[in-house]
Parts: sequence; structure tokens; C-alpha cells
Amino acid sequence: MGATYHRYSDDILVISPAGSIVHVERAVAAELRRVGLTFQGEKTVRAAFRGVEERQKAFRLTPTGTVESRPFALQYLGLIWDGSALRLRSATLARFLRRMTQAIRGAEATARRTGSTRLRRRKLYRRFSHLGRSVRIFGPQPPRRARNRNFLHYAMMAARVSNSPEIRRQVGRQWARLESEIARAEQRLRA
Repeated sequence: MGATYHRYSDDILVISPAGSIVHVERAVAAELRRVGLTFQGEKTVRAAFRGVEERQKAFRLTPTGTVESRPFALQYLGLIWDGSALRLRSATLARFLRRMTQAIRGAEATARRTGSTRLRRRKLYRRFSHLGRSVRIFGPQPPRRARNRNFLHYAMMAARVSNSPEIRRQVGRQWARLESEIARAEQRLRA
């Protein structure tokens, strides 16, 4: 059918020529039924792309194939593509920042219980910075496939693979935010 298929876990992305949407949907639904899964039409997003390659816009398609007039952003694997730029979903970035803040508060509570005025930073750096599992800082590494696996690693890999300066800008200030939050927590401990 001239379509391209991408799947990660339960997220499926099919890119096909405009005239084959109905055929592709039927084929995907039939294959899902064959393996005992159900096709969830209400979760299915259909989009058409229009414009010059560098400046495309995505438009939502109704199940009947009518193109809506407002552009929208296509979401897949925590990323948003508006037709010209790939970015992290704001909810994805907010969840990362919320987890970072909660982890720092937990480290602050632990430091308070032990009577320390400094946070234990190693785990915070490992989870919430570009350092990940740096050999220089954290010693011997686990096998190659397990190295540097944190959200920032995922984001920078997505930026590199997609050549997206927008993603780099979104996560570029994370080190400063982490250091700022740690400094505030340590200041509260000293007070």
C-alpha cells in the first residue's frame, strides 16, 4: 500500500499515501484482530500533511476523510511534531521537572533526618542530569545498553536523531534548574 509502519509498545504510527487511509486502517484492524487485540477507533488520530517539505502542517482528518481547517500537532512517544519542528510534549517535560523536585525534597528530608546540611547528589545527578552514569563521576559502568539511561539521555538522543534544536533548547537548562533546586534545598537545611 506504500505505507510505513512504526510501533513502540502499544503506540502505532502508520504513514501512508492520502488515498489509502481506509485500506491501511482496515489492514491494521484485521492484523490486530488476528493476534487477539482490538482496534480502538476513538484513540486513532488521522492526519493529512500539506505544504512544502520544510514547512508542512498537520491537519486532523475525520473518520470520513474530511480535512479539518485548523492545523494541529501530531503526538507520538512523548514528542510533538507540528509539521516543521519536533518538540517534547510540555506534559512530558513538566512530569520530569515534577519528579526532579519531588526527588530533591526526598533527599532534603533524608538529609534533615541524618542531621546533614548537604544533599547526597550522586543519585540526583544520575537521574536528573546530563551526567547520567558518567564513568568519571560514578565509577565502573554497567553493560553498554544500560548506560546513561535517563530522561535527558532520551531527549538528547531524540534531538540528535531528529536534528531538532527545539528539543535541545527545551532541555538545555536542566542542569541549571537542578543545581538551583539543590542549592535552595541545602539553604533550607542550613536555616
